[in-house]
Amino acid sequence: PKKLLRKLIDNNLTHNGYLVIEVPLFESLQSKIAGKRWIHLDPPLHISHFTKSSLLKLLGDLNLKPLKYEYFSIHLGILGMVQSILCLIGYNRKIISDLKFRRTKRLIISILLVLPLAIFLELLAVIFNKGGVVRVYCKSFTEHRKND
Repeated sequence: PKKLLRKLIDNNLTHNGYLVIEVPLFESLQSKIAGKRWIHLDPPLHISHFTKSSLLKLLGDLNLKPLKYEYFSIHLGILGMVQSILCLIGYNRKIISDLKFRRTKRLIISILLVLPLAIFLELLAVIFNKGGVVRVYCKSFTEHRKND
């Protein structure tokens, strides 16, 4: 990912520009609950996974200074937690795909039953910086970007 990000930054980020990166947080609570069935272990969509420290190292290598972190996402946080909880009771599929293409009454009822717990757990995870994703707002601290 470093080479790709370097190219994207060099070709697109202006000198005074900001970069927002959002990635699944490998050390999230939902990752710990779901294990191998975590929603973001889904190649080819996600082939690299990051902890906060590995993401910070990557950003530093790219001469980017993190300004702000966020850990909440409605669809990837709450829905990811719903899938993680359902995995504990035997659900082995991908919830987003099932909601799009194989929506059943049983799936909808299951989601509605675990939704309050999922919201509570994901909000608790966010408080402790362990939400399903980490979104980092960055600014370059080098001068070799495209001119405005």
